[in-house]
Amino acid sequence: MNKQKLVMIKDGKSITTSKLVAQYFDKRHSYVLFKINQLESSPSFTSANFIANEELIQVGTVKRKSKYYEITKDGFVFLIMSFTGKKASLFKIEYIEAFNMMDQKLNNHYKQLEKILLKYSQCKKIASGSGRNLANWKNEKKILEQVICHLSSYLQPDFFNGLDNESDN
Repeated sequence: MNKQKLVMIKDGKSITTSKLVAQYFDKRHSYVLFKINQLESSPSFTSANFIANEELIQVGTVKRKSKYYEITKDGFVFLIMSFTGKKASLFKIEYIEAFNMMDQKLNNHYKQLEKILLKYSQCKKIASGSGRNLANWKNEKKILEQVICHLSSYLQPDFFNGLDNESDN
């Protein structure tokens, strides 16, 4: 059985069943049911992640009810961590490797986000300071231009002022 057949979608949620878990890990279904009942978890975790069901099965010439569980991803991982054997060990290793790979991706994205946030903060500070400086400049520009104009008038003699009077002669 391949891993894709271990998971199905029901009511928009990814689940598996205790029967599929037994089949995939080469365990008896009764053993998987026993392990589920032996899990040491809170009642709220158990009820949210292990949903008991019954189905009619044919045993020889007799039909009888058989219990099985629908199991969420969290319930599945919690259950599998209690399993032993080669397949269970390989699954645990793959799970750890996938977790580490996702952790590395998240850390890389976080580091990129930190850099961008720092640059954003610095640019915002500069822009804010520039805005304040621009507002100050607008206020002082008029005053400074008036002072420049006034001082320039002292430094540049009016050569043409006297010429107008001489041309009248």
